[in-house]
Amino acid sequence: MANKNSGLAGAFITGLAALFIVAKAASADSGRGKLLYENQCAGCHESTVHIRGDRKAKSVAEIRAAVLRWAETQKLNWGPAEIDDVTAYLAENFYHYGQTPN
Repeated sequence: MANKNSGLAGAFITGLAALFIVAKAASADSGRGKLLYENQCAGCHESTVHIRGDRKAKSVAEIRAAVLRWAETQKLNWGPAEIDDVTAYLAENFYHYGQTPN
């Protein structure tokens, strides 16, 4: 019984974390995210990478994880607000996950 309850608790916590990430991305400034993306990201890849059929990010949480990973890799020194803004920009304009979280 303990394993069943711990599994349910884990699923509940994961669900809450996903909702928190979606809510943060929804309150972010996608206009600022566009500027950050154009200035820091577009040099390495074009926006077409986000509309291809085999895109890797399948949710807002995965978009945010990719933005965070690349910001750290490129040593951009972005804080949570910048990460959220770029995530919101990508989610709203290319992935359309902001309206229907996956």
